[in-house]
Amino acid sequence: MGSEEFYRIFGLPQEEFINYEQYMRCVHLDDREALGRDVEAALSSGEPFDRLYRIVLPDGSERVIHSRSEVTLDETGKPIRMIGTAQDISARRRAEEALQFTQFVSDHSPVAVYWMDSEARITYVNDAATRATGYSREELLSMSVPDLNPDYSPETWPEVWKKRKEHGSQTFETHHRAKDGRIVPVEVTAYYLEFQGKEYNCSLVQDITERKRAEEALRQKEEQLRETQKLEAVGTLAGGVAHEFNNLLTGIIGYSELLLKKSKRDPLLSKRVEEIKKAGEKAASLTSQLLAFSRKQVLQPQVLDLNEIVTELNETLRGLMGEDIVMMTSLSPGLGRTKADADQMRQIILSLASNARSAMPRGGKFILATENAELSEDDESGIAGAHAVRHVLLTVSDTGSGMNAETLSHVFEPFFTTKEVGAGTGLGLASVYGIVQQSGGRIQVSSEPGRGTKFQIYMPRVDKPASPPKRAAARKQRSGGAKTVLLVEDTIQVRQMVRLFLQRAGYTVLEASNGFEALQVAKQSKQPIHMLLTDVIMPEMNGPDLAARLAEDRKNLKVLYMSGYSNHPVVQESVLKSGASFIAKPFAPEALLQKVREVFDTPAKVGSQRKPHRVRT
Repeated sequence: MGSEEFYRIFGLPQEEFINYEQYMRCVHLDDREALGRDVEAALSSGEPFDRLYRIVLPDGSERVIHSRSEVTLDETGKPIRMIGTAQDISARRRAEEALQFTQFVSDHSPVAVYWMDSEARITYVNDAATRATGYSREELLSMSVPDLNPDYSPETWPEVWKKRKEHGSQTFETHHRAKDGRIVPVEVTAYYLEFQGKEYNCSLVQDITERKRAEEALRQKEEQLRETQKLEAVGTLAGGVAHEFNNLLTGIIGYSELLLKKSKRDPLLSKRVEEIKKAGEKAASLTSQLLAFSRKQVLQPQVLDLNEIVTELNETLRGLMGEDIVMMTSLSPGLGRTKADADQMRQIILSLASNARSAMPRGGKFILATENAELSEDDESGIAGAHAVRHVLLTVSDTGSGMNAETLSHVFEPFFTTKEVGAGTGLGLASVYGIVQQSGGRIQVSSEPGRGTKFQIYMPRVDKPASPPKRAAARKQRSGGAKTVLLVEDTIQVRQMVRLFLQRAGYTVLEASNGFEALQVAKQSKQPIHMLLTDVIMPEMNGPDLAARLAEDRKNLKVLYMSGYSNHPVVQESVLKSGASFIAKPFAPEALLQKVREVFDTPAKVGSQRKPHRVRT
């Protein structure tokens, strides 16, 4: 016999619920046997009964029942009846299971979860939060938000809470302080919630350290790309300016030498002309640096032993450094070879040595070292584009004043200098960078204020013996004899100067201002033409095309090219790579005449002239 609530729970009218057997038929089949044993045990022992079990209603649905019963005994101790309660806890059971599932999901989530109240107290955390911070769950639950987040303080939290309440949800970046002291960048998605009359904030927190690193790496690559594009633009401009300057300087230096020869009897005039020549040569040096920076100069690469270059410069460097600087060298005895222009490598060492000397006004150490280096394509040394695995490394370092990060970021830019006005052009390191790049190498620099500077130059290694050192050619007779030279140059000052010196050397000179005019001059000439001396880059028809046209009827024609812009595609492909005779502007008359004589004395190469090709430049 039971109450109305008892019958309602079991879903049966009282008249159908008549005995114990009917009661047991309502119990879930899986729980029936165990429940029966517990009931019998309680009746036998007289002990109270407390158990959870499931029942099945007539409609097939299930409910969870919590029963508590006590056994009534007679005077002899024999059980008379069992009186108790039955409570339907199905809803509570489902809530507990849902809570357990939610707890399971939360604790196994890779995202850290924090709950906090309006007083900034942390009220709940999941396992991911403990893994992310290194704190235990108990430690985190004893902390407040400002303890965990250095971006917040107890004074600012009320305003934060107010905004959180107004917006409902927010996503933002901030920081967490781990137990070991690390400051970790995090992304937070925060939700304002109300539960049972209380206010809470639920935050989903994700560590974004790797994302920040990737963003910084991308930013640096974009910055490097912008710097590269800027350097390329300046280099193109520098190359074009240098080309025009070289034409002008060819005339200035040439006419200065002519005037010097005529002013020997007038010391004052000779001195003034000498100053003009020196100014022209200094301008030519600056132009050369511009070309070096823009990688548009003429290189004469040969297989080198960098140890020999350093040893050769030893006395010069000691004189440059002075007595207050200790110079040290560490040259690897098994150093590999590299292919580069020997003069340019000397210029690199001297330029870096000069910078080092300026950085050590009170003395210090200057160190030159060589060694073999192995770099893979994915090397992490910070050397962009280090493709070749085997390198020869030249290290130039000093113990001078060093550079800060800002200065270091501009060190290879043209016209950037830390020296006072008039003390430097800002082209030294820019030209070093250009020479290394044009030679197929890579350069890296590291420096700190007060701790000196170190340059590392990686040059591709080659498995060839070093070329024999070039000796100065003996001065040969420069008389032109019966030789006729067809001079083609579109810059009138250069053409007039070259014609004058060729004629003074005894050559017969025919001249033209462009390719088509040269063809007409050659066609009308009644004397044989022995050499074509031509500029490479000219309007309508370039020098190589002109040479090819003239060679159709003159198989033994000698050709000497000249240009002040050696990186032009025509100069590179048709002249330098083909091994044709070439002289770079600006040049001194002596150098020109020596080169002309050298070309005349060199046997002609069979089949060396190419077919004409129309190119408008």
